[in-house]
Amino acid sequence: MVGFIVSWLSLRSKLLVGLVIASGVYSMFASLAVVWYSGYPVDAILLTMPSLVYVATTSGAIHLANYYRDQIAETGIQEGAAGRALHHAALPLSLATGTTAIGLATLAVSELVPIRMFGIFSAIGVVLSFLILITLMPAALELFPPRLKLGKAADSEAEDTWRPIEESRWWKVGQWITRHHTLSTVGCLALMAGIGYGMTRVETSVQLMRLFAPNAQIRQDYQWLESNLGQLVPMEILLKIDDEECNLNFLERMELVGEVQEAIGNLDEVGSSLSTVTFGRSLDLGGANSGIGGAAARAFGLGARTRRSVLNRRLEAHRHEFLDGDYLRETTLPNGNPGELWRISARVSATKEVEYDLFQEDLKERINPILSSLADDGVTGIEVDYTGLVPLVYKAQHSLLDGLVLGFGVDFLIIVAVMVVICRAFSAGLVLLIPAAFPAIMVFGGMGWGNSLLKSFTAGTLLVDIGTVMAPSVALGVTVDDVVHFMLWFRRGISDGLDRREATMLAYKGCARAMYQSWGVIGIGLSVFALSPFGPTQRFGYMMLSMLTIALVGNLVLLPAMLSGPLGGVFAWSVLRREAKKAAQTNQRRVKSEPGSDSLPAPHVLQGQQSSKPKQVVHA
Repeated sequence: MVGFIVSWLSLRSKLLVGLVIASGVYSMFASLAVVWYSGYPVDAILLTMPSLVYVATTSGAIHLANYYRDQIAETGIQEGAAGRALHHAALPLSLATGTTAIGLATLAVSELVPIRMFGIFSAIGVVLSFLILITLMPAALELFPPRLKLGKAADSEAEDTWRPIEESRWWKVGQWITRHHTLSTVGCLALMAGIGYGMTRVETSVQLMRLFAPNAQIRQDYQWLESNLGQLVPMEILLKIDDEECNLNFLERMELVGEVQEAIGNLDEVGSSLSTVTFGRSLDLGGANSGIGGAAARAFGLGARTRRSVLNRRLEAHRHEFLDGDYLRETTLPNGNPGELWRISARVSATKEVEYDLFQEDLKERINPILSSLADDGVTGIEVDYTGLVPLVYKAQHSLLDGLVLGFGVDFLIIVAVMVVICRAFSAGLVLLIPAAFPAIMVFGGMGWGNSLLKSFTAGTLLVDIGTVMAPSVALGVTVDDVVHFMLWFRRGISDGLDRREATMLAYKGCARAMYQSWGVIGIGLSVFALSPFGPTQRFGYMMLSMLTIALVGNLVLLPAMLSGPLGGVFAWSVLRREAKKAAQTNQRRVKSEPGSDSLPAPHVLQGQQSSKPKQVVHA
């Protein structure tokens, strides 16, 4: 509903708004249908894929709608306007789709299956949305053309009150930026460097309870249970004992388990623990001269060794009962030897900020000396594994963070490389690099500074987690879509003989309206996710609004300023050089096709070509 309202305020046409929303929703459901037909279940990570497809499709649909209205405004002919608009939009839309799909497909190398499938299905969904966009929307516009009132036309039946962008405030903003391009570029880059330094202060979090809002019912339930019962999150320590190499008897193995259990129980993070020792009889035999046991031992002449042997036989007699429980198993070890698995299950707090990686290191510091002492006494064949929900979630979430950061970086580099190849100019990749990185650097740098400020006042933290890291990958698709459209319009202006400032204003005319409309529909529309009680979804909502807002500033301020300056001059020079080469090749083919083409062209022809400026060659 928010997307529909903002689309209406931007496009002012019921049909155009309906087509934009319908294209996004249709693509979103089509991408989910692909998942269903594949037989793969929708998991928590894959649930974000429809949002990504919706964002990419809506952005492209808004650009296509503006191309359509520009065509009618320029020609005054509505018939065939959809085809002409698609002709102009096909290259930038296909570039944005291709680069985004390739970047998402790179997530297929992740070791986590949900991330891998997210990358594969998202890439398929983006390509599918492109096919839907270039077929559904132009066909619908041609079959059911909207009544548009363009410019100063006074058709009372028309529903659209669209005006040329030259009449809007954005045109004046663009003119000011192109006139003061040096000030605008230096100011944006200085701000980017200053805030971006805060990225060195960013801290990540993989806490389970941060997945939910502070007032969520599940967090309140966990707090009540831990206050009244005890810690709830399981951490498992698994002792693997090789029967062929380890000479410890059953009693000694239980004593080893008890010693490890006691060692980890002294950690502040551990509330309670369970093992075979918990459910067996006491292993404390008492001193040889103390208590009733000591008196009985003296009466019957039993020493400590004899008492241990008796206790070991009694425990062995109940071995089957321990095996029927959940804390002892007989198994075949990876080396093929028979062995035993002794499980120690500890409980860790879910509500406290426990650093799971540091906690696991603390466990190792307590357990490794015990094993080292046994090794010094000649006892071998004992290994320790750390498993359970704590290390599993820690490893999975850290792999998720690393995978998404890597995917974003690879996606970014691929997009830059594709632009260099398409535009045949290294400067094109450099121009794209800075505005595309601008929103991510600004947002994460700001989060780093904010985290540092909050910690200095002991007012909390501002950490980067799963929901935060997912947003840049989604926002990058919209940012690149806008940048590609703007740069191709700029290149078109340079090819037509305009100077850099005029070409930049031509790009403003072709793209600025679609850029801020995309921001309104997508940024404000997705910001409603910030109302979700689920932490990652909530942070995804306000991160998308923040990143798309900053991306809009970068695309309408930093990018035009760069193109109007020296860097845009390098890009324009490469465009003119390529156009000059094309013109020279055309002249050569024309000369060869004329009579007497076997002879060399006249000297004045060569002289005229050599003295011609690139701009004049383009006009010719």
